[in-house]
Amino acid sequence: MLGTCLELLGDLERAKEAYANALRFSSNLESAKARLEALQAGDEPRAIDEDEEAPVALPRRDVDELLPRVHRSRQEVMSWANHYIRCFQQADEQLDAYLAENASQLAHQNGETPRAAPSTVRIPVLKDADAVVRPVMPADLAQLGPLTVPVLAEHHRHDVFVLHQAGENRLLGAVSLRMSDNAGKRVGLAAHPVSVAAAAAAGLDEEALWWLLISAGVARAAAGGVSTVSYNLSPQGREHLAEGLEQLGFRVKKRETVIQMDMLATRDRCLRVVERYKRRQAIPDDVQVVSLREVHMYKVERFFRRFFDDGIGPRRLDLDERLSLVIRRGDEIIAAYTGYVQGEAWISPRLAVLPEYQTGWATPMLIGYGAKAGYDSGLRSIVVYADESVFPDMIRIGRRTGAEEITRTWTMGLDLVVPWPRPGPRES
Repeated sequence: MLGTCLELLGDLERAKEAYANALRFSSNLESAKARLEALQAGDEPRAIDEDEEAPVALPRRDVDELLPRVHRSRQEVMSWANHYIRCFQQADEQLDAYLAENASQLAHQNGETPRAAPSTVRIPVLKDADAVVRPVMPADLAQLGPLTVPVLAEHHRHDVFVLHQAGENRLLGAVSLRMSDNAGKRVGLAAHPVSVAAAAAAGLDEEALWWLLISAGVARAAAGGVSTVSYNLSPQGREHLAEGLEQLGFRVKKRETVIQMDMLATRDRCLRVVERYKRRQAIPDDVQVVSLREVHMYKVERFFRRFFDDGIGPRRLDLDERLSLVIRRGDEIIAAYTGYVQGEAWISPRLAVLPEYQTGWATPMLIGYGAKAGYDSGLRSIVVYADESVFPDMIRIGRRTGAEEITRTWTMGLDLVVPWPRPGPRES
């Protein structure tokens, strides 16, 4: 439908993009495929005959009546986007002063002396780079690649905007802010460089591109009334990035070790431990191990929020509910781990056990039963994220099964306690 409307308006390039985007989500759209091939071959724009049935979901109406409405809608969208761009430029220029005041207020609240900002990292501003930030549009989806699917799957939780040179359509990068709570006060920031080559052609190196995206995300979050922004990174080889984030006011909130274990060895060792506890009758009779699909998701989310700001996390729609496990004692969740399958590996970024059950049978039971289910399903390795400071039992199990440390990840957080300056009146 969008492609047909754009053809009627004579915007053939965007019509091609609309047809291509439709085919990315369903390759069975024969009419879209035919029109895309026709336009690529240089055919004339499509004309709708009076006797022809209108496209699905497009009400039958006189085209002369439709076109002015579409023109007005596009003008309104462009006016809104231009206002957004101007506001972003203004916010970008205010960001340094805002963050300095925010750091001062945080230090005062915590009874600390404000830290001196390091001078080794230079964070560029949009004006210097002749770049603009604007809302993501449907025509951008073809350039966004892997970012498209998770954003569309959880569109109600994402605020996405893109970066490009002024006057250009080729994207340099995108930023997504994913709400970690229902109020939108806690967000996870993710920067997505789209074209390092295009950035280089615009005079931006890769580091400058990252900083433009990250600072744009922080500005949008602060202006939107967010209270906490989190950012995940692997610090190895990215010390400069971590230093720059500290310059913006981020602090390390969580340090996790990512370990990979052999599924069979993990199953055998953990289940032997569980059997010893059973022989001692140390495991309560009301303990059950069930799959995630047997538990209300809101209960699992509430359990994980005791350990993680974003609960189950950003990949909840990829979860394998059959292999993700929950341990209940009566009606209470005492342990859970969730994850997804990747090749022959089980990836579990969320694993938690209540503190009073961490030293004993609960962790071996959770991992052992999970490894058994994974191995029986053809998986051969298990990858777990664990914070040793709050969950040492998992790290001990990994070491005893010969686990390989893959990497370490940090979750850095920025607390925003200063209200964003109120904007001036909107330009007409």
